[in-house]
Formats: sequence, C-alpha cells, structure tokens
Amino acid sequence: MRSKNALNNLIAALSLSVITAISGLILPKLFIMTYGSEINGLISSIKQFLVYLALVEAGIGYASMAILYSPLKEKNYKAVNSILSATKTHYIKSGWIFLGLVLLLAVGYPYVVANQIPWNLSFFMVLALGISGVAEFFLIGKYNVLLTAAQKGYIVSYIQTGGLLLNIAASVILILLETNPVLVQLIASCLFVLRFVFLKMYIAKNFKKINYGEVPDNNALNKKWDVLIHQIVSLVLANTPIIMITVFLGLKEVSVFSVYLLVHNMVIMLLAVFMNGFQAIFGDIISERNKELLKANFHLYESLFYPLVSITYVVVAILFLPFQSLYTQGFTDADYIRPEFAVLFVLIGVLHNVRVPSMSIMNAAGLYRETRLSAIVEAVVGFVLSLIFVHVWGATGVLLAWLLAYSYRILILIKQISKDYIYGSMNPTLKTIAFNTVFGVLTYILCTNVIDSNITNYIDFILTGFLCTLMAAMSILLLNRLVYRQEYKMIKSKVMGVVIKRMPADQ
Repeated sequence: MRSKNALNNLIAALSLSVITAISGLILPKLFIMTYGSEINGLISSIKQFLVYLALVEAGIGYASMAILYSPLKEKNYKAVNSILSATKTHYIKSGWIFLGLVLLLAVGYPYVVANQIPWNLSFFMVLALGISGVAEFFLIGKYNVLLTAAQKGYIVSYIQTGGLLLNIAASVILILLETNPVLVQLIASCLFVLRFVFLKMYIAKNFKKINYGEVPDNNALNKKWDVLIHQIVSLVLANTPIIMITVFLGLKEVSVFSVYLLVHNMVIMLLAVFMNGFQAIFGDIISERNKELLKANFHLYESLFYPLVSITYVVVAILFLPFQSLYTQGFTDADYIRPEFAVLFVLIGVLHNVRVPSMSIMNAAGLYRETRLSAIVEAVVGFVLSLIFVHVWGATGVLLAWLLAYSYRILILIKQISKDYIYGSMNPTLKTIAFNTVFGVLTYILCTNVIDSNITNYIDFILTGFLCTLMAAMSILLLNRLVYRQEYKMIKSKVMGVVIKRMPADQ
C-alpha cells in the first residue's frame, strides 16, 4: 500500500511540476514581451514579499501533518478531528493577520518602487496577487493538511494541476489581448481559488468521518513554533535575493534574476516530487516505531535520489546558458546573459537537493526543535552576507551568500539526521553523496567532449537535451548499479511489485 501511494503521489506531483514548468516558461516571457521587464520584475518582487507575509501560518501545516500520521493509521477519528479542528482554527486566525498584512503591503510597497512603477499599479497588483494567499488560509490549507497526511497528496496535486491549466489559458488570452496586467493577475488568482470547491467535494465523499467542528486539541500543535523557525529560515534563504535586489538594484535586475531563478525553481520542484511523495511514507513508518524498516527505506531513498540529482544537474549545467540565450531572444531592455548566474545557480541547486532526504525525515518525524539552532545560524549567515555582498558584487554577491549559507547547513543536517537519527553514522550518506559527485563530474566532462553544445534553436536544444540526459542517465545509473548492487535489486523489486498490482487482472 505504501509503495502504491508513493507511486500515485509521484505521478501526480510530476504532472503538477510539468504544468508548473510550462506556466513558468510561457507567462513570464509573455509578460516581458508585452509589458516590459519592469512589470515582470514587479510581479516577481511582490510574490516574494507575499511569501514572507505567509509566515503568519506559523508552522501549522507541517506541525499538523507530523502528528496526524499516527491517529490516521490507527483510525482514531476523534483524535484526527480534534487536530484538524485546531488546525482550522489556527488557519483562520492566521488568515485575518495575513489579510491585514497584505493591505499594509499594498499601501507601503508602492513607495519602494515609486521611481519605477506608478503608485496605483503597484497598489492593485499587491491586492490581486494576495487573493490566492488569503484563500489558502481561510479555505484550502486545512484540506491540504488532511490529504497529505493521509498519503492522498496526489489528489491535491491533480486539483492544483487543473487550476493551473485554467490559469495558463486565461492568462495567455488576456495578455495577448494586452489586458491591464492587474486584471490578468486578478482573474488568474480567482480561477486558482476554485480548487477549494473540488477539495471540499472530495473530502466530503471519501472522508465521511472527518469533522472540522470537533473540540480543538490546541496542545497537539505545540511544535508549530519550532516549525515556524524552519519556515523563516527557508523563506530568508529562498526569498532574500529578490528582496535585496528589489531594494538595492531595481526591478529590471529583479526581472533578469527571476529568469534564472525560474529554471532553478523548476529543477528544484521536479526533484522535490520525490521528497513530497515519500515524506508521508516515512511518517507512516516512523509512527510504527520500526527503526530497521526506516533505516532500510531511507537508504534505498538515498540510493535512488542522489543519482537522480547528479543526472539532473549534469544536464542543467550543460543546457542552462543555451536555454537562457534562446528564451531571452528579443528582450532588449536589460542584459539577460549572465554566465556567473548560471554557474552559481547550478551549485546552489546541487547543495539544496543534497539535503532533501534529510529534510524529508525531519518533516516526517517532526524533528523541528532538534534542528532549529542550525537553521537559525544558516538564516543569519545568509541574510548578513547578502546584505554585505549585494553592495560589492550586486546580484552575484547575493548568490554567493546563498551558496555559503547552504554549505554550512548541509553537514550539520546530515549529522543530525543520518548520524543521530537513522544510521548512527554519517558515512552511508556521505559515501553516496561523494560517489555521485564524482560520477556527475566525470559524466559532465564526457558529455561536453562528446556532444556538440552549439545550440541555435529549440530543436537543437531538445535534441541536445535528450542526448545529454540519455548519456548522463546511462553513465551514472550504471556506475551506481555497480556500487549498490543489492540496493538496486530491492528498488527494482519494489517498483515491479507496484506495477504488477496496478495491471488489470485477466478476465
């Protein structure tokens, strides 16, 4: 059952990632070509500020999921309903605070960009973009928590995918008609809020014993403040760059940075599918208190995930700049070709994904208090260095600060999870990382020497990407297969077991 749920979550999350990537490729380009780099930078900047405001969620989601695994497995619906009722109450309280902060941002943000964008345009853009966030608090968050903890995250992903397709279609039509950009964002936000209707219908039909009106168990969410610390850290690291660039370098530089960030986020999102798909599985195993089963499954996860990271970033390293050259053809109001951005984003992406397996265990086990000190240090290092480096090296300096902060946290997190919680040693994780780093570097050298990377159009890009992916996958998976023979036999056995179960029985 766990393997089946993992596969369902994987397929659904992968579908969502692909559609999100398509959206990310189409809409920013249309915005830049229709409205200019400053409007695209405005939208990117406001979205980052709104993400910061969403901190008022205060860790409710992850804290709720971490404590729902056990009662859901035991079918203790009184406990489940008490937790969900508390979750709903906290989301509504946080929603009112978020709404107030959005209104304050709408009034204050226009003064930050007053020399670049008219006040009324900035004001209404904040409100238009803030609608979907308000809906997450008041309508959607409590349903996402239940479905994710119940290993039904694929339902959330499919509904999000449908909403995103509507968003893309409506936005493209409105942009081509040169509709006011605020109206484009307003309609897109309203369409996305429709997810609520489908989530509510699914839960009413399939979770008949769920009652959000139960007496809330507020004590169950006592880890939410520790979760909040981790969310603050994640947001500081992920969103400080655009905030710093907005304040110190201007919206055109934000637009340039956001185009590179677009590729970075698409790759992160694609690989995050594997964390989201397995996190609930780990939570289920942890609820059984079966250490050996957890250790075995985590090792298989690392044995599969790190080679995938290696393959992915070999291809990204080769194709990043050629893609930027093709994607930004016709963008004349700013310099969009920055090789140093490409190099630093690849390194940051690798470091981010190296810690994904450890983060999935941290979330599944609720180890927020145990890991919060290193998280705080990481955030402080990233913010302080960004503030210094942005004045010395501009946007490149912000990326350097990001890279250094990530580097600090990785070893600490691996120690806390692999050594202290899973294996009793860092060696299994470090060994897998080291092998795949070496395999990745060797494969990159091989690909750049064998494959012609002179790309002048999208057909060349697709063909080169296919060849790079094929060569990287064959090389890295073969090398891993030689090193981890037993592990790959077990992975093959699990995958085949799920596939056979999904096949229709002979009539």
